[in-house]
Amino acid sequence: MSFRYFDYFGRPARMTVDDKDIPELCEVWDPKQKKLVENSVAETDLFFGVNGTQFISEEEFEVLLKRVSE
Repeated sequence: MSFRYFDYFGRPARMTVDDKDIPELCEVWDPKQKKLVENSVAETDLFFGVNGTQFISEEEFEVLLKRVSE
């Protein structure tokens, strides 16, 4: 099991993947709840429509997460 990190239209997104690189879960920052939440729609968008999405490092993810959670 591993994580991939994304900047998803300015929102932090974290996805878990298994050893075969198949998505298992995607969490996206929800500004209303002020936390990462499971989001099946975002999972579909991340894998099948990656416009506006970019891979980022874990460190960049943490910085982005901190910035949007303030």
